[in-house]
Amino acid sequence: MTKITTMYTLLLLFVSVCCPESSLGNQRLDVAMEGPWIFYVQKNFPTANGPSTVLVAVAPKVDHHIAPVFSSGDGAQFKPGVYCVVFDKLCVPNPTNASNLTSDTYPDPHPIPLTKPAWDWKQYASTAYIVILPLPTYYSADGKESLTFQDALPTQTTQHVPSSPLASYAIGVQLHYLNGPNRIDLYSCTNPSDASSCTTPAATHDEENSGTLRLTIRSDETPTNPDKCKWHVHGAYHQMLGLVDPQLSDNPHKRYIDVPDFDKTCTPNDPQQTPYHPMTSIATHSKEGKMKPVNPNISEELEALVKSLQSLDLPDDGSQVALPALDGQAKDFSGKFLRVSDLSKLGDNLAKTRTGLTALLRERAKGAGTMSKNRHGLGPDEFKLKVGIALEQESALQHDADLSMLSIYSGKDCRAAIILVQ
Repeated sequence: MTKITTMYTLLLLFVSVCCPESSLGNQRLDVAMEGPWIFYVQKNFPTANGPSTVLVAVAPKVDHHIAPVFSSGDGAQFKPGVYCVVFDKLCVPNPTNASNLTSDTYPDPHPIPLTKPAWDWKQYASTAYIVILPLPTYYSADGKESLTFQDALPTQTTQHVPSSPLASYAIGVQLHYLNGPNRIDLYSCTNPSDASSCTTPAATHDEENSGTLRLTIRSDETPTNPDKCKWHVHGAYHQMLGLVDPQLSDNPHKRYIDVPDFDKTCTPNDPQQTPYHPMTSIATHSKEGKMKPVNPNISEELEALVKSLQSLDLPDDGSQVALPALDGQAKDFSGKFLRVSDLSKLGDNLAKTRTGLTALLRERAKGAGTMSKNRHGLGPDEFKLKVGIALEQESALQHDADLSMLSIYSGKDCRAAIILVQ
């Protein structure tokens, strides 16, 4: 063995002993963000490791849009609130004093620039989806679309209105981190003004860094539910503008998006003429029913089902209706957002519950005439009623779980233009 080889071997041995694998060098990460996201670069934001520039992403609740998905493979949806994308259990682990987003050698992403100095995004902490992220090394567009802006909406009388020049704007963004984490999670924040308060995991477990994290909000448009007028795009922009500049005091020439000409089938019901209600959602398909965000109450629905099952006169420990398994899941899922793997396991247990309850009804029906009251004091009719309620709860919970899983995996691109507040 040569002297150089020996020195190299000793160096490798020193690194393997003294330096854990996680500290050898961080992995890269891309965060793909699609939907009606508003970006804001917040400087001197308090974190556990000192003040830092952070990237704040804010999205309004807009009808006919599916609740946001947080996924590096095993995704979950989340409710309105303030969250932090944590790298290896830390919110903003490496503070920086960088002052702005940069695209480096990527083409300019060109998000819609809205002026609003010192924008107070924290006022929407309970009504919008707000995510705090470390400032990325670079960012780039994930698709662009050509748009125009109008000061006024065209009418039957005024068929055409002046428009800004046609220009391409990002409809999705990729955030590129050269020093990413090994594990990724979403933590909820008790204080929107301080990242050190973001310490509670919002989902049931973290995820491995797969190379790409997706924070996506999709529309519910399908071939059977087409949005030929682009109302979901117009409504999303209208609601985003309402969060940033509802009085249009700083952006008077960006009141409307992409309606230079009057269209009798679309313009009269365009959601951009709806008054701003920045604290609530707005309808984007005025002639259709509303699509509520899914997965808001699955853990609560599961707890209610468990209580119903516990109130029955069940043989043994309730294994016939999967009560022990559901009770364990209810405790594990309490206050958490369920990932795809959780929903899959829940679906398996609910199927057992449905089969077991149906069998119990058949068994009790055979001896209903002579059945005496059980240890819960339930007569035959009351038992039948309670089982019926439990079956309805199981059916509703299974429906919501299926819809949530489907929403995590599917949905049409929102195609709402990304906004950067400056």
